[in-house]
Formats: sequence, C-alpha cells, structure tokens
Amino acid sequence: ATDFPSLYGAAIYYYRKVPADSTNYIEALYESAWAYFLKGNIRRGMGVFHTLEGPDWKNHYLPDTHLLEAQVFLNLCRTGLAQQAIKRLEAKYLDLKPTIKLYLETYEETIFEAFVKKKLKRGLDLPRRLHLSVLADSRFNESYMNVARYSNEIKQIKINQETLGDALTNRLLERANDFLEQGKELLSQMILQTLRDREEELDSLDDKVERMRFEIESQNARKLEEQIEKSYEGEIDVAKNAASSQSTANLLVGDKYLTWPFEGEFWKDEINSYRSYLTSQCREEK
Repeated sequence: ATDFPSLYGAAIYYYRKVPADSTNYIEALYESAWAYFLKGNIRRGMGVFHTLEGPDWKNHYLPDTHLLEAQVFLNLCRTGLAQQAIKRLEAKYLDLKPTIKLYLETYEETIFEAFVKKKLKRGLDLPRRLHLSVLADSRFNESYMNVARYSNEIKQIKINQETLGDALTNRLLERANDFLEQGKELLSQMILQTLRDREEELDSLDDKVERMRFEIESQNARKLEEQIEKSYEGEIDVAKNAASSQSTANLLVGDKYLTWPFEGEFWKDEINSYRSYLTSQCREEK
C-alpha cells in the first residue's frame, strides 16, 4: 500500500523550500496547510491558515481556508468559533457574488477595456481580491505578455516607418494588428472564463456553507439537549460551571482562538511554523 503520510511529508518539505519573496510563496504556503491536514496534523494546518489571515495576504483569494477552519472547529465541538469562521467567509467571499455577477453582465463584450485598461462604466470595478485572483492565473500572464509584445511591435514599426518605407510598414502593421486583435480576444476569453469559474466556485461555496450551518445548528441542539438532561439529573450547577469555565479560559489562553493583531515584529522564516493549540470540547461517548 502507498504510504500517503510520507508523501504528504515530502510535499511539505518541498513547499517549505519556496522562499518568502517568491511569487509562488502564498500558493506553496496554502498547499502546505492542506498537506498538513491530509497528513492528520491539524495544529500545523490551522497554524498556517491563521497566518494567512495576516495583513500581507489579506487580498489573496483563498476561500477554502475559512470553510476548512469552520469544519475543524465543528469537529472539535466549538460551534461558536465555527460560526465566526462562517461569518468571515461570508464577509470576505460570499458578499462578492452580486458584484461579480454585475461585473460580468456589464462588461461581457468589453472585458479587455474594463479589466486591462480600466475603462469602467459608472465606476464599476472588481474588488481587489477578485482582481488579484485573475492576475494570479498563469494563463493570464501568458496571454497578457503576448498582447504587450504585439503592442510594442506596432510602436516600433511606426517609429521606424521612414526606414522601412510606407509599403513595408503598412504590411507589417496589418500583420501585427491582426496578431494583437487575436491576442486581445484570447485574453478577453481567459478573463471571462476565470471570472465565471470564480462565480461557480462562490455558488458552490454558498451551498457548502448552508450545509455547514445545518451541522452547527444540529450540534448546538445536541448540546442543549445534553444540558437539559443534566439539569434534570441535578448534575449541573450554572454558577459553578460559569466560574469554572472562566477560570479555565484565563489559565489556558492557548486553548482559545485569538485573532493575531500583528503588532510589533514577526519573522518571515517562521510564518509557516505556527501552530494552533485548540482542544476538543466534544463529549466522550460512554
């Protein structure tokens, strides 16, 4: 049988070799988090996901982080934290759905002018997170570089018109302009397809969030039933329980999910090494 944990370990080893100043660093960091999860190391995976909440990466398109974060919290019976993760997901990603829909409807025929040249109607533009998600696609870079090259060739032909002569200049310009228009068309199709993919991803994400909400409510209902059962059995003392919970929270700070304020300094060579120390609050089966 294939030793999958060792394969995930190998993947993590190589992901960690990607330097922090690389254009592929965020993707490598994100993929390493998934490798940690698949390997069963939830603490390291969550540590990476929490790191990606930092200000340097606030505009990157990584919607699955919050969904998996919510699932981990739910698996630990921490429904309050799961609900908070869902709210972050809604604010950062699901709220983009109306904007991307309107953007596609408005610029379907003029996407190159809108996206590349910023010729906007009524100031309607993409949020930075969605804009960067298109730029991060390798297909965009390749298509855009072709368009830029053809545009530069046209400029050079015009500059050297006197040397080339009118007849040759016109033939070269006609050929270069044909290539430029083809390049623009390919780039426009690529931008539209990427944005449609994002729209489908957000629709799918919305469905997953609805299922997650149902799981959260179901778990809350079970917790309430257990509390009611205990109260009838005389096993619960509300005041004592509240005092005990507060004391435990004060002593075990690492047991709470805290938002890192990013004050002071941090070291780039350590940001893929943080860990989450959340513990389970699930009731053990008898």
